[in-house]
Amino acid sequence: MTRVIVVALAALALTTATAQAQESQPAPSQAAPPLRLEALEQRARERHPALAAATAAAEAARGRARQAGLLPNPVLGYEGKDLWRTAPGAGGTHGAVF
Repeated sequence: MTRVIVVALAALALTTATAQAQESQPAPSQAAPPLRLEALEQRARERHPALAAATAAAEAARGRARQAGLLPNPVLGYEGKDLWRTAPGAGGTHGAVF
């Protein structure tokens, strides 16, 4: 009796697995069209990590070259030293910084 149950369960599992495999395969009309060589090359260029790193390095070098030709940022400020002295004439120093 146990042997019959085991065989029946195995047959049921095999039938279910076969049915699921047949359902998951797309019909020939639904299959994606074959990829052309040009499309595969384009995909490789877009997704290759070494090419992305080289592109980023080239863009960074172009940015550094552009920045090297520009004028430096202007600096303007105010500096004061010992401004809180209370004695007359001992007000410390202060002035603009360029």
